[in-house]
Amino acid sequence: MISVTNLTKKYGSKTVIDDLSFDVNPGMVTGFLGPNGAGKSTTMRLIVGLDKPNSGSITINNSRISKFSNPMSEIGVLLDADYMHPTRKAINHLKAMAYSNGISRKRVDEVLDLVGLHDVAKKRVGKFSLGMKQRVGLAGVLLGDPKIIMLDEPANGLDPEGIRWIRDFLSFLAKEGRTVFISSHLLSEIALIADNLIVIGQGKLITQTTVEELTSQASGTYTSILSPQIESLAEVLTKSNIEFSQFENEFRVKGLSESELGHLAFENNVEVHRLARVVPSLEDAFLEVTSKAQEFKADSSSFQQQNSEGK
Repeated sequence: MISVTNLTKKYGSKTVIDDLSFDVNPGMVTGFLGPNGAGKSTTMRLIVGLDKPNSGSITINNSRISKFSNPMSEIGVLLDADYMHPTRKAINHLKAMAYSNGISRKRVDEVLDLVGLHDVAKKRVGKFSLGMKQRVGLAGVLLGDPKIIMLDEPANGLDPEGIRWIRDFLSFLAKEGRTVFISSHLLSEIALIADNLIVIGQGKLITQTTVEELTSQASGTYTSILSPQIESLAEVLTKSNIEFSQFENEFRVKGLSESELGHLAFENNVEVHRLARVVPSLEDAFLEVTSKAQEFKADSSSFQQQNSEGK
């Protein structure tokens, strides 16, 4: 478990992390989201002691990281897959990490097998793709068999097969009871893997929630009902003072669940052909909740207008 309490970090006059508090719990994958410049990477650096906060506290499994005699057995961290020396062979990189932390050579072979790099272990890291470097980095994370896994952009540089592999692997680690904490801009992947979300903006906590809760609360959420009895359904909704929009024989209703809307139609003898809850994507919901915390904003209206005029 990671506990961040009232964390504040300043660089000169700029406050990068502003009284930030959250918990990352074991047995699940927690996605760490925020716009560029939100403070995600700084927060991760503070968690592992690579930088010091101005105020606030961080505990890892109810202790400070400076108190661990063997920190690699408590938390495995990968913040930059490109940190390895390019002329060093993958296996030698891992052996050096293992030796300096009192970890057996046998464990090096085990983690190479886990990440699927045993056959290329004697190749130099500089010859690897970014995706393969991610795997070497993950192998290093796992060397100490840590209770906590913390990764910054773990799917960066991976092909579709690699992305699916890391998604399944991180889910497996969480099911083992580990704490898995990942930062990523690939919101489609976070939507598939994360059990919990922590969203920050301008160094402050915006929300700690689930994917389902965040998307269902977005303004674009509605219940879709399809009926051949257009006039009857419109009359029922109007008499009930229910907000709706109509697209041919589909009605989009806000404020009612599928069961509530279905029951209303049933009570009024309105035939229903389809009833479904429609929620925005995680990307749409994320952009909505972080709209006021975007440090760098781009206006897409100009090129969208040009594209429209071109058609």
